[in-house]
Amino acid sequence: MDKGSRIKDEIKGLLAIIAGLVITISIVSHKKLDDSILTYSNKNNNLLGSFGANLSDILIQAIGYSAYIIPVVFFFYGLKKIFGKSQETRLPIYIGAAVMLIFSASSLITLIFGSHSGGLVGTFSTGPSLKIISTTGSYLLFITMLLISIMYLFNFSIAAFIKKIRKNISQSSQAISTLNAKRRELSRIVETLLMPEQRQMLDALFVAGKMGKLNAIDFSFDLTNRYNIWAGVIGGLPGLFRIFVLLC
Repeated sequence: MDKGSRIKDEIKGLLAIIAGLVITISIVSHKKLDDSILTYSNKNNNLLGSFGANLSDILIQAIGYSAYIIPVVFFFYGLKKIFGKSQETRLPIYIGAAVMLIFSASSLITLIFGSHSGGLVGTFSTGPSLKIISTTGSYLLFITMLLISIMYLFNFSIAAFIKKIRKNISQSSQAISTLNAKRRELSRIVETLLMPEQRQMLDALFVAGKMGKLNAIDFSFDLTNRYNIWAGVIGGLPGLFRIFVLLC
């Protein structure tokens, strides 16, 4: 790739990141009572003014909480362009995958949370699906669409993900086995170095600890036990009171 094409890709990436920031700021600072194209009010607390209020209101009314996915898509696309990690994909196909992601996410949010959480898109998409294929079929349909769109947009491979999990589990098991082997070797070395009398003393301390005989301080409140912290406190109160009287 020549320098001119590289600069063009970086400009595209920068513009995508800025667009993601604009959408994020407008949605995060969105208030239901802000004056917008869909809401009449004298207040506007959006950080991007009337533009941010109109943009956030349209997005939230249209696709609900899935509006937060749009900045993620822009950020990911922009970073790939800037760092030169983007593959040659047709823009219409990329946009289609993004639309399918938002559509399926809005539908799933509506199925899970109900009401207008998925916006108008979620309401209109889940209505027919619930009548035709019921709840279980709707979940299967929209989850499949969501996974396909994520796999395409973010180059996510289910097989590679499973292999990575298996590899991490295998490495963790090997590390635990190695640690246990080292602990056993250390115990063997300690037992070899200790004299018989020392080993007997160590075993006696271990047994005493298991039986609770090495508890130097007992905080249990038991009137029949003379050797706990409360017996010492109560027994020492008269002495403290006498010292206080003498000092006064």
